[in-house]
Amino acid sequence: MSEFNSFLILPSCEAAKGGGRYIEEPTRVENIVFQTRPGALTAFEDRFADALMSVFAEGHDELESVAAGLNSKGSTDPQGASWSADSLARILSVLGKAVFATVEEERVRG
Repeated sequence: MSEFNSFLILPSCEAAKGGGRYIEEPTRVENIVFQTRPGALTAFEDRFADALMSVFAEGHDELESVAAGLNSKGSTDPQGASWSADSLARILSVLGKAVFATVEEERVRG
């Protein structure tokens, strides 16, 4: 009995992508940009993300409940006001559009 699976591809020093032994041909696969943001998070976005993750970890998952959870942590909206379901929905929509923008959309806005 052999100590290895003889059907596995043997390790190679060559580039590990491409060729007939692999799932995809690099020249035939569209290279999709994963992150389209033009830069790092703003200070507000960074604080908001931390507070939002904490609120979600506590089990809040409805707009009213999440807004109340953010307020209980001292988080405020971009204008410094307490969160409401409406203000939370607005900022999530704005940030969501930025996250899911295509590269072309980012170029136009940038």
